[in-house]
Amino acid sequence: MEWGNYLTKGVHKNDPTILFHMCEVGKLKEAFDAKTSYYPPTYREDGFIHATAIPTMLLIVANHFYRESQGDWICLELNPELLCAKVVYEPAAPVGNKSSMTCENQENVPLFPHIYGGLTKVAIRKVYPIVRGPEGEFLSIDGLVQVPHHISDDSQKHISNQG
Repeated sequence: MEWGNYLTKGVHKNDPTILFHMCEVGKLKEAFDAKTSYYPPTYREDGFIHATAIPTMLLIVANHFYRESQGDWICLELNPELLCAKVVYEPAAPVGNKSSMTCENQENVPLFPHIYGGLTKVAIRKVYPIVRGPEGEFLSIDGLVQVPHHISDDSQKHISNQG
């Protein structure tokens, strides 16, 4: 589902039994190796961990906020009942200093789960590898979602031009 369609349809009902969070593998491993909770790099600025209950939103969000990032990424499937933090459904918010995507129709603003605290291993149900393209684009989350066609087509053109 495209971001614009998502926003204009005003999807408010998320599955409260599953949440998803994308993160850099190295930063998660670093926290867990130190036997501490994981907090993303923008936690101090944002005040919470960004998440979604709608897996089809993940690649759209990743390509908007994190395309310039380096390194390997994963998607965590979380059990909200096992989080040691409060989850609040709120409108989309900036990630660090990067603006969130906005909606013209403020009546049907979608709500996203924001996790007010760190992540621990016990809340992670499953880990999905994220596939990225040569320009940093997020192409798929293996076993969960694929990229929208317009991004995939651009990546294929780039790959064809390289070979």
